[in-house]
Amino acid sequence: MTSFGYNVLGFGSAIAMRPPATVTFTARTHSTANATAYTFSGVAISTADASRRIAVIAGASHSSSAAHYISTLTVAGVSASMQVRATQGSQSRNEIWIADVPTGTSGDIVVTFGGGMPMCGIGVFAIYNTAGDATDTGAGTFTASLDCKKDGVVIAGIVTGSNAASSSPFSWANITERYDSTTENPSAMSGASDAFDSAQTGLACACTAQPSTADSAINVAAAFR
Repeated sequence: MTSFGYNVLGFGSAIAMRPPATVTFTARTHSTANATAYTFSGVAISTADASRRIAVIAGASHSSSAAHYISTLTVAGVSASMQVRATQGSQSRNEIWIADVPTGTSGDIVVTFGGGMPMCGIGVFAIYNTAGDATDTGAGTFTASLDCKKDGVVIAGIVTGSNAASSSPFSWANITERYDSTTENPSAMSGASDAFDSAQTGLACACTAQPSTADSAINVAAAFR
């Protein structure tokens, strides 16, 4: 897998016969610790199940170096794999990671960057009845487009570098918004997800910022089946 700046990574594996995939938004949180490693303790990860996988959308902004991607991410002690990452200028970067976590209903999520970052925000989703890497990924400033297989799920998330509104800074089209918050004023993040019972081609996960002057925005999306 490679990154593209904005950059897209990750295409999926063969699909076995399994029930339709489902996705549940479980938590969102952020920290302004100005650190290299961020530990988010006791994060809700929904109902345990043998098929459960935890996807984390992790965003950061206000860095002078675009090189500070995430180097590792763990969920309840389980190492996650990166599915897509993207940058916008020197301020914002945004990534999706996923881990197989069949047990427990909460756990620590640890996000470690390649260098110090002023803030980090995460959105967390429990995904059931999927396997392997993302079947498709997308990235863009405000719109991330991708394909989704029949009975698959899509998650998407955006982070901005500055000028976002202090409340309700985003709205979404073609996918359902699940969280919306400021992180380190005036930065903000938002996320969305849906399950699809029919195949989607060129699904545009489109996000509109409030106000439209919000800058250094980067949106990433991943489909799983």
